[in-house]
Amino acid sequence: MPDASALAEKLRELHTQIIDLANGLLQLADLLEVTSQDENDTPRFLSEVQFAAFLGTTVAALRTRRFRKQIPENIWIKDGRRTLYSVEAYEQWIQIQLQSRLSSFSDQQQKNTKRKRLTKLGQVKSPFPLLV
Repeated sequence: MPDASALAEKLRELHTQIIDLANGLLQLADLLEVTSQDENDTPRFLSEVQFAAFLGTTVAALRTRRFRKQIPENIWIKDGRRTLYSVEAYEQWIQIQLQSRLSSFSDQQQKNTKRKRLTKLGQVKSPFPLLV
């Protein structure tokens, strides 16, 4: 049977190891929290100056694009005299624009391919029949 002093020494060692593990877990939790905050640093709404800097343009150019309705109304809101822009809505709008351009590009490619095939077969009429 081990004596009490040896048992107490083992318990102190285990206690020290448990404290070290707990400190390591706290440090890991802090690192994970900082990482998640870095990913969510972009605020929901930006001012005109911030949004112009985000786009790499001037405030005047941004206002002109908004006035000409080149930026949809669901992207910006008026708050008194301020105009706020939603980064999330802007990014969704950009994604939709890219998808529509890509699909129209692929549609155009298909039309050109079909026209080339029909031209080889002699089935396409000339747009200017008198000039042929």
